[in-house]
Amino acid sequence: VSYVRKLAKEDGTIDFGRAAAEVSRRINGLFPWPGTRFDFRESTIKVGLADFEDEDAEGVAGQVIGLSSKGLAVACGSGVLFLKRLQRPGGKMLDAQSFVRGFDLPVGTILDSVEMSGLVSNQHS
Repeated sequence: VSYVRKLAKEDGTIDFGRAAAEVSRRINGLFPWPGTRFDFRESTIKVGLADFEDEDAEGVAGQVIGLSSKGLAVACGSGVLFLKRLQRPGGKMLDAQSFVRGFDLPVGTILDSVEMSGLVSNQHS
């Protein structure tokens, strides 16, 4: 058994240098609150849901490598992360296909990573 400390908005950062499986679990586990996000240019993009594959990605961690029916594919430290739902500032949460139609996030773009803090606590709070 493990305990999770009280969640804060700061727990929503994404570190694309980690394994895609770990990042996917973090995104899905923190949805809808406090939610996860990454910065791109001068915008903060919220991420709704994600999936992953353990296959090796061709690209550096954080690099957008494509768009498919699974979502927006991003290379991670190991594996590929598929961002399924995204939201730009002032917009609503959209599936990845709809999101990229209205927001320029081209293949090859490298997304900023921010270290993810640990969520496990040694005691019940």
